[in-house]
Amino acid sequence: MKAKIHFLLIKNTLYKEYRNKTLLLLFLFTLLILWLDQTFFDFIFNQFFKAQNLNLIQYKLDLFYYIISSWNILISALLGVSCVKSDRDEGVLEGLLSLPISRLSYVLSRIFGTWLIVIGYYVLSLLLAITVFSFDGLQGQFLGWPILSSLLMSSLPILIVITLSVFFSLHFSRVWALITTLFLTGIISHANETFSGRFLDQIAHIDGPYKAIIALIHSLIPHSGTFNTLSKELFGNHELTKSLTLELFHFSGSYTLLIFAVMITFRQKGP
Repeated sequence: MKAKIHFLLIKNTLYKEYRNKTLLLLFLFTLLILWLDQTFFDFIFNQFFKAQNLNLIQYKLDLFYYIISSWNILISALLGVSCVKSDRDEGVLEGLLSLPISRLSYVLSRIFGTWLIVIGYYVLSLLLAITVFSFDGLQGQFLGWPILSSLLMSSLPILIVITLSVFFSLHFSRVWALITTLFLTGIISHANETFSGRFLDQIAHIDGPYKAIIALIHSLIPHSGTFNTLSKELFGNHELTKSLTLELFHFSGSYTLLIFAVMITFRQKGP
């Protein structure tokens, strides 16, 4: 029975965004990005490199990937601030919590449903780009492990940003929750870049409150910035500059702590 309710909540999360035409707008935006990507490189090639034997397909795919990866963070925050808050605003939260399901299961179902939407958009966008670029001669090796591993790694910062946006949506309006989430995500990326791989050495050289704050952020909040870096490295089939094992270990503990903070807030501010 509980498993069926979980499935229905996840399905309802997908339906809410479909009903709000969010997915249609995302698809149209993807087509625009893809067209601009093609047009930009074709223009540059025809103007400056036409006499040279250059294959621009990989550059096109790389640019499209970087744009979509960055855009996914905004999408995650945009959808995350609504996935729980909309139930409260529409007056259906109490009815949902009257079902034989715990508050934790409800929140996780909403987060997971939103995560599926963003991942689905990500996968469809990449498949669309690969299909378009295949007509220009994209080779089959680009469909293999680099894209798959990068997608798996990108799923983690998407999950982190969605969860952060749910947390802030319980405190603020949707607009302020979105702004706060994006601002904190930028700070997290900065903290990850500052401390990742040399944390103990940097801790020993903290010389003010600012560095102490970003050190605390790096210690307690999942490393969305680091996972984005790892995703890009995997996509380009480059050598990893971070320890994947240590990052996943930190993620398991820090994400659990983040969910704990979400649930404390939800119990305090929920029905």
